[in-house]
Amino acid sequence: MTWWRRPPEGPARIVAHRGASGYVPENTLLAFQRAYELGADAIECDVHLSADGQPVVIHDRTLDRTTSGRGPVSALTVAELRMLDAGAWRGPEFAGLRLPTLAEVLDWARGRLPVVIELKSDPPHDRALPGAVWAVLRETAMEDRCLVISFAPDLLRAFRAAGGESPIGLLGMRPDPDLIAGARDLGAVMALPYVGLVDERLVARAKAAGLGLGVWTVNDPETAQRLDRLGVDAITTDYPDRLRAALRAGVR
Repeated sequence: MTWWRRPPEGPARIVAHRGASGYVPENTLLAFQRAYELGADAIECDVHLSADGQPVVIHDRTLDRTTSGRGPVSALTVAELRMLDAGAWRGPEFAGLRLPTLAEVLDWARGRLPVVIELKSDPPHDRALPGAVWAVLRETAMEDRCLVISFAPDLLRAFRAAGGESPIGLLGMRPDPDLIAGARDLGAVMALPYVGLVDERLVARAKAAGLGLGVWTVNDPETAQRLDRLGVDAITTDYPDRLRAALRAGVR
């Protein structure tokens, strides 16, 4: 049984969305540490390239929402990005948090948790992203403990073309059969639909195609229990402790 699939007699895996982002600033080492402390089975993060070609963990293509910086992530080097505050936007108690590189996150995660890495689309700056991510995975020896995902099939193909051997998954907001067929054609191990698309039929089609099913983003305990009863493999959430408790309390 691979780590991204639910155990035969257990509940769905709990994946912490950008870390425990319901509690602390997203995509920071603090968010990932908090997710670990709250019992997540894996963490999810997003990556863009810096101006000097290093994968940096941040969701948006611009710095404005979650840091003290302005403009595109791709306009600054890692050294310049490290000077920005990535925590104060959530409150003064978080001031001083920094943007981590993917290498720093994977070094932290080793021996703790698997990592789901979303390749963010940002043309033309994303052309080198898949190869750069694969290089970091090899350097950190985390190839088998990471799942590389994206909404963009071309980025996943580029990851494979760059030699990337880690498992991949396709994100989607379009209903089946597009997502299931697309994931299967890519050789993905998972299809990752938006929660509003998931019903018994979609779960059955994913299983028939040999795909795992990971659902995002779920913060409602009753919804999590329903998805768990349907048999999904993983549920992504901002509140890993709440969903863990909900799945333990749920009757399957």
